[in-house]
Amino acid sequence: MTEVAGTRFQFSTLALQLSLSGGLLVSNVGQRLSFKSLGYMLGPFPYFVLLSISFAFVVVFAVTYIFIVCSTGGWLPEVKKYSTLGTFWVIGVLNALQGLGMVFANPHVPGYLQALLQQAVIPMTLITSLLVLRSRYSLQQYAAVLVIISGILLQLLPDMQPDAQSASTALPAGQSLSLLWSLVFLAAQVPVSCAAVLQEYAFATVHLNVFHMMFWASTAQFITLAVMAPLDTVPHVGDSTSQQSFLAKMGTAWHIVSSDGAAAWALFMCIATMLLSQLTQALVVKQCSATYAVLCMALVLPSSTIAFTLPVLMGSHAEVLGPTALAALCVVFLGVVLYRVGDRAGDSSSAARKANTPTPPFPRICSAGVGIIQSEYSNAKRSSRPLWEEQTLCEADTRDDSGGFLPLSGGS
Repeated sequence: MTEVAGTRFQFSTLALQLSLSGGLLVSNVGQRLSFKSLGYMLGPFPYFVLLSISFAFVVVFAVTYIFIVCSTGGWLPEVKKYSTLGTFWVIGVLNALQGLGMVFANPHVPGYLQALLQQAVIPMTLITSLLVLRSRYSLQQYAAVLVIISGILLQLLPDMQPDAQSASTALPAGQSLSLLWSLVFLAAQVPVSCAAVLQEYAFATVHLNVFHMMFWASTAQFITLAVMAPLDTVPHVGDSTSQQSFLAKMGTAWHIVSSDGAAAWALFMCIATMLLSQLTQALVVKQCSATYAVLCMALVLPSSTIAFTLPVLMGSHAEVLGPTALAALCVVFLGVVLYRVGDRAGDSSSAARKANTPTPPFPRICSAGVGIIQSEYSNAKRSSRPLWEEQTLCEADTRDDSGGFLPLSGGS
């Protein structure tokens, strides 16, 4: 009977892990599709999209925050320190900067190219951590970063050539603008890499609750975006000519969402898939491991690329990939896989050296997603408590000092 019960438990655990893995993959692909679809419908209203999504995050995580406090009695003192809350706010500001670049560039950058450019967060995080944290990586990871950069350049360099600019006589300006927005989208990954390094430096030895972090980071992000809203009226910076024009565009966008069911559904799906992807990522880490979650995330690039080409999902906006795009995507995916495998191998070697030679920390997981707030949960503490009860008074009696909260982003 004991063996049968053990077998049933293993089967149910495996079924749960597979279900969560599938949910992680589907939700991450879904958020990329819905994010791009939102660009088609509300492309002229980027600030409305930014404020709507970030405000929805604040509401959702505020309700979650209140529920956790009421059901557990509150947070442990160490997670309420000003230094910790201040780091949350900096993370929110950095994510706001990422959101600005990605949402403004979204209508002008093809979906497959967005998925490819998001992988640039891996070399950006590695370079930043080398400069700031003096981190060490394996030779395979350095090689993987070079492969990723090569794939991105393979896609972008042809558009930088004068011949490529003049090849299309119908819309030469459109091609130039597309390249410019691609570079804006690429630059938007810089704040994410900085956030990953900051999180590694600040949280490597601190135990935190993922929902606690998400509430304060999303609040900081919304306030940052609201404060930066007047920049949309600055000539050559924003796309509104005056404050009245800005308010009129916000009103127009709200009218479209309230009267057009397709636009409302696209906005809802964008918010829902972003939230779902962050929740499933945390649950996969909780039930499996951070390394397993990373390997699952590596499949998002080819899966989302294929999804963007399917008319059943994208309708008339289904994309056709040329030879250069296919080659670039294959090269980048190879680099991502090499980096993930090298990351996993680095865990084993660093664990073997841990007792003898301390090594500088590094942001070992870089999830490239379009989520406005990235989920950074790693379950290094291996707590037996449910996800929402970690670092609350409910856990005070069973807490240990064996782990903490480590960066997962740098992550859609």
